[in-house]
Amino acid sequence: MKPKVGVIPNRKDRVTDDILAKLKNAGAEPFVLPVTEFREPIAKALRSAQGVLLPGGGDFSEGAYENFTPEKRETLRGINRNREAAEWHALDLAREKNKPVFGICRGFQAMNVHAGGTLIADIALELQGREIPEHRPKKPGEPERSDHDVLFDPETRLGRLAALTSCAVRQNDKVRVHVNNSHHQALGKLGGGLRAAAWAADGIVEAIESVPDTGAFWFGVQFHPERMDNDLSRKLFELFVKNIEQH
Repeated sequence: MKPKVGVIPNRKDRVTDDILAKLKNAGAEPFVLPVTEFREPIAKALRSAQGVLLPGGGDFSEGAYENFTPEKRETLRGINRNREAAEWHALDLAREKNKPVFGICRGFQAMNVHAGGTLIADIALELQGREIPEHRPKKPGEPERSDHDVLFDPETRLGRLAALTSCAVRQNDKVRVHVNNSHHQALGKLGGGLRAAAWAADGIVEAIESVPDTGAFWFGVQFHPERMDNDLSRKLFELFVKNIEQH
C-alpha cells in the first residue's frame, strides 16, 4: 500500500500539480489538508497520513521575526494567518504522532519557526549588500537571476544524498549543487532539534534536517525541487517517501 502524505495547499484550496506529480512518482499517495485555524479538522485528516509535506507560499506574520521593525513590515507580502495556524497544527500533530515531514521554501521556514527558530524578514534589507545577487530584488531592465549554487555538508544526511547526484561537484569540504531560487526571506536563528545541511555563498541556510535520535526524520529545503528536473529533485522526494516507509 502506498504511504499517504497530507499536503498543505499552496494555491488557495489546492496543491499545484508539480508537487503532486513528484510525490506520486516517488511512490506516495498525496491528499490535500484543510487550511483552517482549528486543530480538529487537521487532526482528523492526518489520522490517515503517514507523512506531512509543507510547500511554498507567502510570508509569515510579525511573530516569526527577531527585532521586527516598521521597515521590515513593509517587505511582507502574501500573509495568510489561517495557513500559519494549519501549518502549526500539522507540525504539532506530526511531532506528537512521530510522522516524517518535508518542508519546501515557506514550509522549510515553517519548520524552523515551529522549532523555536526565527526568520529574516527580507534578505537584502538584513544583509545590506553582503547578499549574493540572486538574493537581491530585481531592478528594472535586469535579467532574471533565479538560480545559484548551494554548498551541502557531506556529513549530513542531505549532504550525503546530494553527493550521489549527477549535478553534484565536490568543492573543498562541501558538495556544490545548482538550484533554483524564489525567496526574499530566509532562516534566522535555527530552531531546536534542527541542523543546517546547506548554505548559499552569502551564508543563507538553504537546507535543514532534524538532528539524529530526535524521532521521525524531518528535513526541508529553501529552493523548489518540485520545479527542478534532475536527480537531486527526484532523490529528495524519494528520501521523504522511503523514510515514511521505513519509519
